[in-house]
Amino acid sequence: MQTMVEDCLKPRLTERVDILTAINILRSRGYEQDALISEITRLFYVDLDEFNSVIGWLEHGSERREAAFL
Repeated sequence: MQTMVEDCLKPRLTERVDILTAINILRSRGYEQDALISEITRLFYVDLDEFNSVIGWLEHGSERREAAFL
């Protein structure tokens, strides 16, 4: 029953900028890519389509930055 009450208090992350901010904060605290989804959904209600879109953007953005240095 306690979990249900706690879930009602979770903030919603539906905007791309909010999801990106949460990802950056979790990364700064040492969370790896694989642990991001479990931790972010533990803390927030997350639009998973937007989350996947942001993760894809971050991965492709880093590939482009690496290619620019080669």
